[in-house]
Amino acid sequence: VATLTINNQGNYAFQLFKPLDHPVANAEDVLQLNVGVQVRAGSQSSSAVLTINLEDDAPAVISENLDVSLINTNVMIVLDTSGSMSAMAVGTNQSKLEVAKESIITLLNAFDDAGDVRVRLVTFASSSQIVGDKWFTKAEAFEAIQGLQAGGATNYDEPLANAISAFEAEGKLNQAQNISYFISDDDPNIGNGDELTLSGDRNFGTDVGIQLAEEAQWKDFLNTNLIKSYAIGVGTTIV
Repeated sequence: VATLTINNQGNYAFQLFKPLDHPVANAEDVLQLNVGVQVRAGSQSSSAVLTINLEDDAPAVISENLDVSLINTNVMIVLDTSGSMSAMAVGTNQSKLEVAKESIITLLNAFDDAGDVRVRLVTFASSSQIVGDKWFTKAEAFEAIQGLQAGGATNYDEPLANAISAFEAEGKLNQAQNISYFISDDDPNIGNGDELTLSGDRNFGTDVGIQLAEEAQWKDFLNTNLIKSYAIGVGTTIV
C-alpha cells in the first residue's frame, strides 16, 4: 500500500500506492500513520515516532460553461458512375463504386457529427444527371447514393456544368461552409461543347477533358460561392 524510507541524515520519503480507509467516510479528514524510528550512533540508540499525516482529499466541484461552435456544411458530391466503376477495387471484394458509396456515407456522417449537413448529388458517365431537385438531408442522400449503378463512358464537362447549375437549388444551409468532391476512377473520353465552354453538344473531339477556359469557369464558380473543392482519383487507371 505504501513505502516509507529514511536516510542517515533523517530525510524521509513516503510513497502511497493505493487508497487507505479513513475513519470518517464521505468526508475530508486526516489519517495519522505512526511509524517507529530507531537511531543508532555507535553504542548509543534512541527511538522515536515519525507521524505521517494523510489527508483524505476530494476534488472541488465548480460550474463551467463550454461554448461549442457547430459547423454546418453544404456538401456537393460529383460522382463517377461510368462502367469502369463496376470493376473490383484492389484488395477488396467490392466494386469501386461500392467502395466510393461507403466512403461518401462515412464522409457525410463526419460532417453531420460537426453540425448540420445538406447534400447535392451529381453523377456522370457518358452524360451527367443532377439527382433530385433540391439539397438532400443526410438520410435522403444515403437513399439516393445506395441506388446508383455503374455504366457508360466518362464525361467531365457535363458534370461540372450540372454542379454549377445544381448549387443554387433550394434547401442549402445558410451560414455554412461549402465543400465539393469530384470523384472519378478514369480519364475522360467524351466532352461537351467546345474548348471554351462546359455545355453544348456531346462529342469525342478536342474538348475531351477540362480545358483552360473551362477550368477558369469552374474556379470562378468556386470562388464566387466560397466552395472548397477536392478532386479524388479512385484506383490506379486515372492519370
